[in-house]
Amino acid sequence: MAVPNILSASSINGDKIVNNKGEDLGDIKDVMIDLESGSIAYVVLSFGGILGIGDKLFGVPAETLHKKPDEHAFILNVDKDRLENAPGFDKDNWPGTHGVDHQEYIRNIYSHYGYEQRPSQGTQIIGERQETRATSETGAARDRPPEAAAAPVMGSAATSEEISAGRVGQGMEIYQILKDEHDKMLNLFDEAINTGSRDSFMQIKAELHPHMNGEEELLYPVLKEKGSTHDISMEGYEEHHVAKVLLSELDTMSEKDEMWIPKLKVLKENVKHHVEEEEKEMFPASKDVLSAQKAEEIGQKYLDFKNRYESTHGRSL
Repeated sequence: MAVPNILSASSINGDKIVNNKGEDLGDIKDVMIDLESGSIAYVVLSFGGILGIGDKLFGVPAETLHKKPDEHAFILNVDKDRLENAPGFDKDNWPGTHGVDHQEYIRNIYSHYGYEQRPSQGTQIIGERQETRATSETGAARDRPPEAAAAPVMGSAATSEEISAGRVGQGMEIYQILKDEHDKMLNLFDEAINTGSRDSFMQIKAELHPHMNGEEELLYPVLKEKGSTHDISMEGYEEHHVAKVLLSELDTMSEKDEMWIPKLKVLKENVKHHVEEEEKEMFPASKDVLSAQKAEEIGQKYLDFKNRYESTHGRSL
């Protein structure tokens, strides 16, 4: 049976959360809605099961969840260490109440799970584009304190105009910007392989292309001119070439092709190796040849490049 395109928030409250091995992690307690855009700000989970964390609740980005067909359950494909260290809150002290800053909490959870918090357009997705419509029952969830029902639930995110104007990412070195994107992309690969979804692959493609092109235009040329980082920057170009070939091949394939998942796994391993090499070798070596000011300058140029790319090709999903 196909996964329904529209689900009410009340219908998924209490649904199980499992990992990709089918092990019980907990259940859904609530869905927090951005009233301004009508999108999901985050989903509230209770982690019991194999984690045994029963006294706190945890917000997760909707993108981390995938509906299991024919079951009242969602897959959360996140490693145990990340879950155990996730930012949570007490059942009687929800974000937005008792001095807990809601916007800061939303920023923290998106950063923790490696997702970019961005403006919502229409209704946010859960897994394979499940559109979730809030009902009045959402605010009356059994475990939610009365004062939280009136709490603000809007998730604020950076707009392209803010990025272009330098109000977001200002003073951030290129290394941290790229590392945040690495974390997000590796999570997307796990989702795509787990679900076999072409939509998930298209999101990977939409993230990878501007990421690689931005590095090749702004970071690698600078490193290529430095003796100690010349070779590793050239390796970066070559690894990008391999990734682009695999992306192109996958783009022409059907997700029903028997080679779809194997080729997707090969692409993931290529990207994972590249990420590890950049973060463990290239970035530390770069800090020896580039000043912090230069790294921040490249970081801002990279954000401007991404903004122009989105204007031309459309924002990534």
